[in-house]
Amino acid sequence: MGKLNLLHHKSWHVYNEANRARVRADEEAARLADAKKQEPALHADQEARLTQLRRKAASRRIAEEGSVPSLEPSPATATREEPVHSGHILLFSDAEAASRSIGLQKNPRREAESAAKAKAEADKFTWYLGETLDGKKAKPWYAAADPKAEVRKQPPQGPLGIPTNEKKRKDKDERRKAREDPLAAVRKAEGGKVAKLRRAEINKGSAKRINVIPPSGASAIEKLRAERLSREMAEQMKTRELLQPASNPPTRHEREVSYYNSQFNPGAARRRTSEDRSRQTDERSGANSPHRR
Repeated sequence: MGKLNLLHHKSWHVYNEANRARVRADEEAARLADAKKQEPALHADQEARLTQLRRKAASRRIAEEGSVPSLEPSPATATREEPVHSGHILLFSDAEAASRSIGLQKNPRREAESAAKAKAEADKFTWYLGETLDGKKAKPWYAAADPKAEVRKQPPQGPLGIPTNEKKRKDKDERRKAREDPLAAVRKAEGGKVAKLRRAEINKGSAKRINVIPPSGASAIEKLRAERLSREMAEQMKTRELLQPASNPPTRHEREVSYYNSQFNPGAARRRTSEDRSRQTDERSGANSPHRR
């Protein structure tokens, strides 16, 4: 359900002092205009009543005295009429008529005093919205200015005299521009490629340096001796094949491994492996024989 928010400080608020005074003035003006419009009708009604009363009095006097007076007032009695001594006697008919005509006219001073008195009586028990601001002329606590608000509005100064909020805003703007700059993305991609190539070169150079480092001590001597023996044995085998090609089977320098065939013929694979092992043993024993040295 909606909420009704009445803004008492607005000029169009129906309960503020200015609008209520204007409404009271309009009501008073309307009442005076209505009374002024009804005044001719009241005068006509008064004249009709007076005429009717005169006729009744004349008819009553005729019945008692037997004379027929004229209903029209004579010039001598136009301003003053004889009092009626029989029946109901109106002693103050003229005064009553005058008071009625005077009562229709309002006294502005008296009306103002009555309105002020009525307003004072109503203010004792009635409290309208906005009365504190407009009626009583008392400023509410929430409308007073906060002395600390001005201090809070001022941004704190940084070490270089630049407001902190302004510095943060500029830094944020610079980061946003750098993030949305297309050239920055291109530089980042190129920088990543360059860094990758540099790392690859560094790794390659370190690997070369590791391989170049010569072994030290007895392990280096043993390694060199083994390499020399393997070269000598290879040379001897080549010489024997050249001198005795029929007696020696051809040397297979590369081992033939058929992994696809071995899974369907495991016996042949094991036999080939044993033949290779025996051949290597024979070659090693021939290389180490005394007549070869």
